[in-house]
Amino acid sequence: MPDSPLVSFVVGKKPPFDVGSGHCLALVPHQELATMRLSFREISAFTHLTAAQCPADRTTGARHLPAIARIVTEHGSTTLWMDSKDVPSICLASALTSWCDETSSLPSASLIVVIREDPGLAHKSRTRPIPWWTNVRRSLAKNELDKKSLVWYPSLSRAPADLEDCVARLNPVDIFPLVEFPDRQGIRSDDFLLAHSAWLQRRRVRTERVIYLPYDKPEMAYSILAQSMAALPRSSSSPRQAAVTPGPPTFLYFAEVLAGVSARSVVMVPREETAFSGGPIAGYCVLSRRP
Repeated sequence: MPDSPLVSFVVGKKPPFDVGSGHCLALVPHQELATMRLSFREISAFTHLTAAQCPADRTTGARHLPAIARIVTEHGSTTLWMDSKDVPSICLASALTSWCDETSSLPSASLIVVIREDPGLAHKSRTRPIPWWTNVRRSLAKNELDKKSLVWYPSLSRAPADLEDCVARLNPVDIFPLVEFPDRQGIRSDDFLLAHSAWLQRRRVRTERVIYLPYDKPEMAYSILAQSMAALPRSSSSPRQAAVTPGPPTFLYFAEVLAGVSARSVVMVPREETAFSGGPIAGYCVLSRRP
């Protein structure tokens, strides 16, 4: 998006900046106020915590709560804090989209997202992935998918069978595989790598399409993906639309989701996939707008 905020990542449990008087959010129905109050106390003695309606949730239980848009309007340039704990990936993407939309006309604004370590992840979800379009915060129907020329960015940290489920539904015109360098040796077996090699050959993916992302440089990963997605042709008779299926490790997963939000892309994951459940704090992502 042309009005994308500045993005930076911070590694470590304690942020190396003045926390100040930020305003914290709890996304209902995924997060409870009591639980989030304890979570934010790991960082600082926050006094302001507001329950907000998840922008991707269609249930009636949270409709009486204020939307993120309303909270941004009421608090203006106050720094907002959001914890990724227990928030499904499509809901996290929708919340980030809401904040970006509502702050695009503000002279200054900040959002700090707490990123938690991946405890093994619900990447192993047994349900089928859904094509969640961040721009409209809903899943795309088959007839809508058929009208789109999708360019897919799949993480090769996922099993080939999971990727096959995605590609069958998306039917992309091109594929840019994401290879995340692992944060430790031996995390992927030879059989796992051979299976991916066979999958790429079967799909006739050219090697120059592969994008390599270092686990310890999430800002670089975000920048590479955001620029790649922004460079997709939009003015032709068949404009290209990005779709991303993120993968671990922790910071790269978040960077890939955020790049998808910046490009108004489709996030292709199972509906209930929660990448940051109960793990300890790994660091933070800071989104900011400045005059």
